[in-house]
Amino acid sequence: MAQTFTVGLLLLADVFYAGEPVLNTAGRFEAVAALLGLILAAAFVIGLLERKNKTFLRMGYDAVAAILIFVGGIVLLYLL
Repeated sequence: MAQTFTVGLLLLADVFYAGEPVLNTAGRFEAVAALLGLILAAAFVIGLLERKNKTFLRMGYDAVAAILIFVGGIVLLYLL
């Protein structure tokens, strides 16, 4: 549902933006942020499909991977 809402906002922004298409103005930062969002979502989907009761610090391995991906992504975005 949230993705559908976001795509709708892109459509509205494109309609009311006086200039070139909104997605053409996106730069490297936005592309990397979108890619990190996809990777983070994929980590959670894999965690849901491969649910085992193995834990690390009382968290599932998918949650640990998500935290590492998030922190690494924030550092990467900061360096851009």
